[in-house]
Amino acid sequence: MKQIRNVFYLLLFVMFFVTTANSQSGNKEIENLKGILEQDTLSQEERAISLINLSIEYYYKNKNEDALEYIIKGEKIAKSLKKQNILAKAYLIHGNIVSTQENTNKSLKYYFKSLKLYEQIKDYSNIVSVLYSIGETYRSIAMYDKSLHYLYQGLKIASQQELLDQKTEMHNRLSAVYYETKDYNKSLAYADSSLMYKKDDLSNWYLSNTYNIIGANYKDLKQYDSSIFYLKRSLKFGLKDKEHSNIAATYNNIASLYNAKKNHDSAIYFARKALNLSYKYNTLTYREVALLHISSAYKSMEVYDSALIYHIIYSGTKMEILDSERSQELAEMESKYGLRKNEMKNEKLLIQNKLKDNKIKGQNIIIFFIILIFTIVAYFYIIFRKRNHILKKNNAILKEHQNEIKNKSEQLENLNNTKDKILSIIAHDLKGPFHSIQGFSSLLMEETESNKDDELYLYSKHVNQGIEQLDFLLNNLLKWSQLQIGTIKITKTDILLKDLTTEITRLFEIALLTKKININIDISDKQLIFCDRASISTVFRNIISNALKFTPENGEIRISSKLTDKYTEIRITDSGVGMEKEVLDNLFTMKNKSRKGTNKEKGSGLGMLICKEFIENSGGKIEVESTVNKGTIIKLLLLNKEEE
Repeated sequence: MKQIRNVFYLLLFVMFFVTTANSQSGNKEIENLKGILEQDTLSQEERAISLINLSIEYYYKNKNEDALEYIIKGEKIAKSLKKQNILAKAYLIHGNIVSTQENTNKSLKYYFKSLKLYEQIKDYSNIVSVLYSIGETYRSIAMYDKSLHYLYQGLKIASQQELLDQKTEMHNRLSAVYYETKDYNKSLAYADSSLMYKKDDLSNWYLSNTYNIIGANYKDLKQYDSSIFYLKRSLKFGLKDKEHSNIAATYNNIASLYNAKKNHDSAIYFARKALNLSYKYNTLTYREVALLHISSAYKSMEVYDSALIYHIIYSGTKMEILDSERSQELAEMESKYGLRKNEMKNEKLLIQNKLKDNKIKGQNIIIFFIILIFTIVAYFYIIFRKRNHILKKNNAILKEHQNEIKNKSEQLENLNNTKDKILSIIAHDLKGPFHSIQGFSSLLMEETESNKDDELYLYSKHVNQGIEQLDFLLNNLLKWSQLQIGTIKITKTDILLKDLTTEITRLFEIALLTKKININIDISDKQLIFCDRASISTVFRNIISNALKFTPENGEIRISSKLTDKYTEIRITDSGVGMEKEVLDNLFTMKNKSRKGTNKEKGSGLGMLICKEFIENSGGKIEVESTVNKGTIIKLLLLNKEEE
């Protein structure tokens, strides 16, 4: 056993060393490239390639100022060497870096130079990439005829050269242009074909972008169910990829969809998400669209002051975009090549000569570790073979224990079934005769109401109040038994929260008058919640009943709500006696003991447990804050419809 323990410790050390080495190598790419640049023996060509690769690394890390510094140095050396392929790559990256700052004219200068060099050396793959970018940039400034012209040129070359990846990308951009020109049939056709070419090898970014285009088409065609289906898929893949441009575009399309469906609150909610991203990443185009959606929503809601404010900001943003796009340099370049806006590809020019020794050493270390691991595995295999007969005996004993556990489980299941049946019988069989007693007690109280000093009236009143409390307990018992058995069916619908709250509080009018308690409902008339009406009614009734029970005379109960990103939060606050920590800790358990109210009202201690189970069955949460002699706050967090 000592030998096994020593070998095990050695294996842990090896695994730790390999993991640490891999992690450090991934984090030191920039340091390695900088180290290479410091070597005096580096040739000028190798130095230019190293500078370009270092710029690419900074570009991927969104450090554009550093990326720009190194690409300018790389360009200068590449020019002096007259290496067309290296210089073309440098121009391409330079254009990509400045395009992230939405400096169309400056990026265009470098895209153009790159395209000219690629045409001279007949690099068809990069020619297609540049044509793609020209078409995309024309699309971004609404020059759709020229966009289609260059995209179709790129598609023709990609088809001739059998460049499948780039052919797929061209179909995607053609779909985007045809959507902008409202040719929805062609747009959907190209979007579908772009998904078919490489459907098993598409990135999250690409899927998010394509599904967003499809969703936008269906939105304009007023096929809203199909639209929201594809837009939610777009958002799903966009959030995985964390690409802010796709996410912002999808949020704007969802906002437009909700405006079209006259659900203006939701439209404002999603447009603001897009607006936040546009400010975070300084993307004027998404900011312009988001502001327009918000302004339109407020106008439709007749909130004219807010509509005007957002429209003024929208107009300013639009002018800012126009100023940045219009220049003499753009006009001079249109005649030959047009505009370009390209995505950075994941390729890198590797410097093999200087890194070769390091790679060989790394490979030797990996081979050594592989041999060591196989040796350790073989050693353990021999040990396990010798102990195999012991394991067989242990397995036989284990099987006997498993059979015993299975028998005990079956007995427990039978007991649980019996318990559930008894609970169901008690709840249902008591309810029928009990309602008869309740009806007669109410009738007796009405008959004797004319003489309120009569003993019979007083007795009938006490009986009726006792029956009301018992009815509340019986209903809770029935609900709890149904929860245990699993017979409650949850059916969620949109419910006006204020109407439901008012309806429930009317049940307690007599108790409110008796204890002179003021109830304040601070909920918007249009506030909707998405839940099962029967379940939430039971929850409200139990919580309000407890608030009344533990609030002294002349107290106050307040019910309010607010909307968050994921939940609708409902607060029920009372000015009652509050709870000590021990009571609060056991509030949602069977250990919770019933406490008497401020007027000696009795309870079962079962109500809050039922509330918790109902809320959690609906995907929500319940939270309680309480201070002795100051009161209690109960928060119900109900999932918003969009989160279901």
